[in-house]
Amino acid sequence: MVNFLKLLKNKVFKETAWTIALIVFMLMVFIIVNKALDVANIDSIDVTTEQIYSLTDESKKLISNVDLNVNIVLLNYDNDDRAAIVAKKYKKINDKIDSTCINYWQDPNGLAQYGITDDTTQVIIVYSALRQKQIYNSELTSYNTLNSQEMDVTEQKLTNSILDVTKSVEQEIYFVKGNGEYGIDKDDEGFVRLAKSIANEAYVVTSINLEKADIPSTCKLLVFANPTVDFSDNETNKIQNYINNGGNILWMQDPYKQANEDYSPEKMKNVKKILANYGIDFSEGVVLEDTEEFVYYDQNYSMPMLAYNDIVKDIYSDGRVVTYLAGRIENVSNDKMKELGVTYEAFMKSSEGSYYKKDVDEKNLAKKEGDETGSFRQGEILTKKIGDKKSVMIAYSSAYSFSNYSTKIQLGENEKTVLPLGLKNNKDLVLNSVAFLTGEHDEIRSRKATTGILFDKASDSAIQLVFAVCIGVPVIIVLTGIVVTIVRKKRR
Repeated sequence: MVNFLKLLKNKVFKETAWTIALIVFMLMVFIIVNKALDVANIDSIDVTTEQIYSLTDESKKLISNVDLNVNIVLLNYDNDDRAAIVAKKYKKINDKIDSTCINYWQDPNGLAQYGITDDTTQVIIVYSALRQKQIYNSELTSYNTLNSQEMDVTEQKLTNSILDVTKSVEQEIYFVKGNGEYGIDKDDEGFVRLAKSIANEAYVVTSINLEKADIPSTCKLLVFANPTVDFSDNETNKIQNYINNGGNILWMQDPYKQANEDYSPEKMKNVKKILANYGIDFSEGVVLEDTEEFVYYDQNYSMPMLAYNDIVKDIYSDGRVVTYLAGRIENVSNDKMKELGVTYEAFMKSSEGSYYKKDVDEKNLAKKEGDETGSFRQGEILTKKIGDKKSVMIAYSSAYSFSNYSTKIQLGENEKTVLPLGLKNNKDLVLNSVAFLTGEHDEIRSRKATTGILFDKASDSAIQLVFAVCIGVPVIIVLTGIVVTIVRKKRR
């Protein structure tokens, strides 16, 4: 006991005690300041080069005009995740916009109401009294292949979603059915997911049987998803009138012989008649890549070349699309196109090394003597003038590439089951096509490099860590010193 009292009077011990007291004082100040910042709700300091945690002036201007209540629900996000930090910024611009994070470990029932039952799926739900949109975490970044730079599009996605769910006018899109097309009405139909993705962009998406119903005057876009049975004269007349009145069309067609084993030109006369308005037809056979452009170690898959335009401007720099046994688009001569009043832009083509195989045997896709070679059109914008009106068609020589039918791809030594719609940028290609044809577009386009630092108030876990390090380590050192000193004195 006497030795311990002497130790307390020791100069070194006193100085150590004052050091610990100073550390404790600084930690208390640190905690108090953070709590004060939390209460004051002061903005974090964004020192990233491209301000990826901040809103642009363009966003602020657009958001300030929103007059409906909007909720941003971030599922399986933490408050210090980048998306959550950006989402909080909107309330400072417009108090009608609120955001909240729901984490599986904290509130599994809260997630269950959105159909999520795990802690890995990250989705952002943006909704108003009118409608809602979903943004998946993978959509918050893109990749610029031109400079190998990851780009952050969180602000772009959130701002445009807020504006979409508060629009007072909805655009109506109709998928034609009744002629062997990929359907959208049942879970086992091929374009269900695509239709849901389009609806998620604030459109009203419905199927229509033209044998039984007229095309509504409110129809903004008519979609043909691989008809394999010919139109009746009644259906053909309705489609022709729609075109003559300036209606727009999105047409996706698998190679005729792939889509229908009983195909013959005579059996598709009315389909060809409608396509002839734009001076095109689709091929019977498929386009295949000889070597370099087929992917997943499988010649069925190809990555066509894209020419820059409004439809592929993001995809052009971020990556490619993948087609599965796509055909080609066959145009009439340029002189005939002029007679029809049609101009066209072929923005998606196979490579120069590709070849066309009319009679397809999936067991033998190799190039043979006599197969036509060259670059073939696989995606076109066709604009037809009809008096003072115009009708625009976007045509793709593959429909299966945008379906939700499962298919297998080879990734190294592993085989993986995927949906064609989910490959590369396939879904975005269709959504961009729909936006182009309906005159919709993102109000803001904000793409920021994901570099830099955010200075923010410390989280509770960070405070605990700082406290443990700054207090625990010195205390351990002091106690160790005391024990060592006592032991040494006893040895003497």
